Amino acid sequence: MTATERLPEGGIHQQPTCFGCGTDNPAGLQGTYVGDGGEVHGTMVVTETQVGAPNRLHGGIMMAFFDEGMGLVCHHLGAETMTASLTVDLRAPAYVGATLTQRAWLERHEGRKWFIRGEVHEGDRLLAEAHGLWIEPRKP
Repeated sequence: MTATERLPEGGIHQQPTCFGCGTDNPAGLQGTYVGDGGEVHGTMVVTETQVGAPNRLHGGIMMAFFDEGMGLVCHHLGAETMTASLTVDLRAPAYVGATLTQRAWLERHEGRKWFIRGEVHEGDRLLAEAHGLWIEPRKP
């Protein structure tokens, strides 16, 4: 993968119905993700189908956006992993029609453990921050 490359159509793992990155899932995030050096940058638009309170993005959708982008960091860096832990601090609401941008990066890597951080903005406004642990499964 080059330093800046759009991750494959149908999602990084080539599952077009993936909730986070699948292009064929009308109920999904419809997010797009770009690898940039050691980071992944994601974009999604908040839709009416993603609300919790009227006109505001449901917190679980924000967490799914983080889970997808942060997990793609590992894949972008050459590892197949699974989410073990994800902590999200919600800072400000996002509203229907907002374009959200995510930046996710590797904090550190220890054996099978990948510690990832991320943040989501709408323009210059910080909406949420996250940190988590992704694990490479043991080989059978």
